[in-house]
Amino acid sequence: MPWSDPPGDDHGQRSGGLAPSLLALTLVSGLALAPAARACSWNSRVTPDARIDFSGWDGATARKGVLRFKGRGITALRSGSTMGYGNRWWRSPESGDDLGGVVEFSGSEPTRSLGSSAPVTAVLLVGLGSLLHYNRGVAGLDPLLLRAAEGLWAVGSDCL
Repeated sequence: MPWSDPPGDDHGQRSGGLAPSLLALTLVSGLALAPAARACSWNSRVTPDARIDFSGWDGATARKGVLRFKGRGITALRSGSTMGYGNRWWRSPESGDDLGGVVEFSGSEPTRSLGSSAPVTAVLLVGLGSLLHYNRGVAGLDPLLLRAAEGLWAVGSDCL
C-alpha cells in the first residue's frame, strides 16, 4: 500500500519548516528544532541510473523519499534514526512494519568502527535488494536495479 501525503499537507513548509505539532513542542520546551525541509539525493555507486530522492521530512526524524531507476519512481522510502546512539533505518510501504538497517560508511569502512568524527560518505541499505526481488518478482526487476539496491549509495553530509 503506497504512502501518499494528504491533500494540502505541506509538512509545515508554509510555516517556515515547522509542522504545527513540532512548533508547539518547540515553544513549550525550547529544545526541539525542526530539520530543514531541503531536497537531496543518495546516488548509487553501482549505476547512475539509480538514486533515492528525498523531498523533505516525515515528522521530526525521518526523511521521505522515492527510489528511482532510469527516472521512474519504483517505491516510496523513509529513512531516519532513533534518538541518541540508535541505529539508522529505512522502510517502504512494501516492507510493512519491518525496518531495514542503514550501515554508514566513511570511504570503504563502516563509520561505527572508526569513531564518531568520521564523515559519512556512503550508506548500505540492508534488505533493500531482497525487498525488491520478492515484491517485484524476477521477471519485472531489472538486474542492474537489484545490483544497485545491494550496493553502496553515495550521500552528502547534509543528506542523512
